[in-house]
Amino acid sequence: TNAQVASLALAAAGVAVVLIILSKIFIPLFRIPREQAGICEYMLIFSSSALMGYPVIRACFGSDSVFYVAVLNMVFTTLCYTYGISLIRGKSGSNGWRELLSPVIICSLLAWVIYVFRIQLPGLLVNCLGYMDQVTSPLSMLIVGSTLAHAERIRAEGFWRVFALVALRMIITPLLVYLVLNNLFHNDMMTGIFVIFQALPAAVSTTMFCARF
Repeated sequence: TNAQVASLALAAAGVAVVLIILSKIFIPLFRIPREQAGICEYMLIFSSSALMGYPVIRACFGSDSVFYVAVLNMVFTTLCYTYGISLIRGKSGSNGWRELLSPVIICSLLAWVIYVFRIQLPGLLVNCLGYMDQVTSPLSMLIVGSTLAHAERIRAEGFWRVFALVALRMIITPLLVYLVLNNLFHNDMMTGIFVIFQALPAAVSTTMFCARF
């Protein structure tokens, strides 16, 4: 129902705010160097929800859960292409309207419009978008793999704090999310989706944004 969607979106925004606050606490606590702070904050806030979230949550909760995943992804994607990019850049804000009006944000807004007004799209368009959806994950992994292939392994091994923060976001934050939302939603599927979201690895877009910005 629309009420469930609204509550889910509000809960996603609330979780995002909490994650931002926690990242501001843990980055100084782990004594992350300034040049790595923005990237580490990004990894604490954003998970690989678009790449791994759909198949994992579908396997756990069935096909009906995919819609809820889409709602969560729209909230976090909007934040990712605004606040997230500013973290990677190391500046206080995003680059004006260019990222805010990126194709990802526009498509997220269109998805809300299509859902609210119950717009029926032509079957041909739906099928074409479905084929595009199936290639986005392999393409993103190709980008990440080709980027990591040129990375210096010895230098990466020295970033032990980064690995510690990743472990923190995949173990501690899912437990915190469960404790809070289990009493808020009283819905095992919605709570489970949030928990899995936080237990996923850092977002693939971390590598892609670093390569771009």
